[in-house]
Amino acid sequence: MKAAALANSVKPPVFEQLQAPFSNFDYVDSNFDGETAIRRLFSQARSHEAKTCVVEQIKAEGVVLSENLEISKKYSDYQMTELKRVSFWNRRVASAKRIGNLSSDQLIGYFIAKKDSVPSIGKNDWHVFEAVFRKYQHDHNCVARQVSYPVKIAGHHFEIEGVIYCQQNELNKACAQPAAHLLTQCELDCCADAA
Repeated sequence: MKAAALANSVKPPVFEQLQAPFSNFDYVDSNFDGETAIRRLFSQARSHEAKTCVVEQIKAEGVVLSENLEISKKYSDYQMTELKRVSFWNRRVASAKRIGNLSSDQLIGYFIAKKDSVPSIGKNDWHVFEAVFRKYQHDHNCVARQVSYPVKIAGHHFEIEGVIYCQQNELNKACAQPAAHLLTQCELDCCADAA
């Protein structure tokens, strides 16, 4: 099953330069309804001195499509209204062509944000379907057994070694289920690549 990080874009990517006057708060408020978890990811990117973020609308493929079908069985009025992949870079970049000139070492992290709507229960919220960020450098920051995750950005393939984060969606996933699902999927993808 296809990993969400490898999903195809449905529109050309948007390149946001993160230097002033860009505001993380205003951007998350305007584009992600002020979702706190997404605000934290932008803050984490800033701590890594991110210079550019690339925003892509992506297709619901693989595990995302599977989740949508599962939620639809539980809520007949369910609809996924948006799905975005946002990546952060330590270089200024303004085009998909230039992304191809970057290396995986210049990728700070990415997240996939999903907006789910279920009118019957008053739900219309963003959540972080998955995110992987490099660990930040700090003497007391230990992350054992980091894994390398594949991601496609603006049509180019990269890998990032880092820390995974997934947020429960309060519809069909709770607690550690999202991360466990993603780790299992990553192991399956790695096995398929090795075969």
